[in-house]
Amino acid sequence: MPVFNHPEELKTMLDSILANTYQDWELLAIDDGSEQETLALLEQYAERDERIRFIKRDRQPKGAQTCRNMGLELAKGEYIIFFDSDDYLLPQCLEERVRTLDKQKEADFVVFPSGIYTENQFKAFAPMHTYGYAVRKDDVQGFLRRNLPFVVWNNIYRTSSLRKSGIQWDEKLQLLQDCDFNLQSIHAGLKYVYAETVPHFGYRIMQAGSITTKIKKDGYFDNVLFALEKGYRLYGKTYPYSLYLGMLTMFMRLFGKHFDAAKTKQMVRTTKQHTPFYGMLFQSQIGMLNVLRHLMPYKFAFLLTFFGFKLHSYHNLKAFARRKRTLFDQFQSQKREK
Repeated sequence: MPVFNHPEELKTMLDSILANTYQDWELLAIDDGSEQETLALLEQYAERDERIRFIKRDRQPKGAQTCRNMGLELAKGEYIIFFDSDDYLLPQCLEERVRTLDKQKEADFVVFPSGIYTENQFKAFAPMHTYGYAVRKDDVQGFLRRNLPFVVWNNIYRTSSLRKSGIQWDEKLQLLQDCDFNLQSIHAGLKYVYAETVPHFGYRIMQAGSITTKIKKDGYFDNVLFALEKGYRLYGKTYPYSLYLGMLTMFMRLFGKHFDAAKTKQMVRTTKQHTPFYGMLFQSQIGMLNVLRHLMPYKFAFLLTFFGFKLHSYHNLKAFARRKRTLFDQFQSQKREK
């Protein structure tokens, strides 16, 4: 679990771990350079419970991905879960994950559904932030399109499977790390199944740390290109259309409000280099946007240019509907069992 400030949220997460019914665990809390208040809190919990190991990141680069690699190297457990320090676990979370992977002898990891934790309340379903449901025919397509089927904290892994396959967090990435880690796992042939259960993990939505905010900072655009290049190396021949849609997703997040000609040219050049057809298609769309933005307000020009892409994204709404239906069915099933 990487840690970087947010002491109040960290305390909530640590207390929720301690309250779990499953007790045979080790927590590697790896600090990424927090302020004194957070460090004191970590020290307090580590002194109180020997299962909590407080470790300071001792190498570069700074970032959660480096902390997670340190944790993966130091972990002693048969199974491993990557959590964030500002989230929340229901009391049955760890027990249910361990029990399920124990039963799934052929699986390298199991995917669990997630809810959200907001305003000190756990909510089992939130359309834009609920992951871990088997609602797609091809998960690779979802990851490449940047419509994530699941995030790493949805999963419990066999530690030996990750180490045997040489899977690590890419420390060059400052965003899309979860997506990259999952694509690495699938590409390496790791077998996984979806757990049929209701959510017992809450992802905390913190706007200050959102991808939309981060990718507009200096250096993050380079990460978008790096992730795109890596995607093409792994899946360029088999999923060119999905990579094109994923590139458009990131382009719209970056430049939906303000146009950047130089960076847009870089994205066009990268796309054309790997998939000439979709590169030319993207170039024509940018040409249309350039014409329209001189004739009308930018937001209308942008919407008109990419209306087809927005329309195509209706499949997201279908996925949300399937998630909600799946959750309803699972709640009903648990009620019948009780």
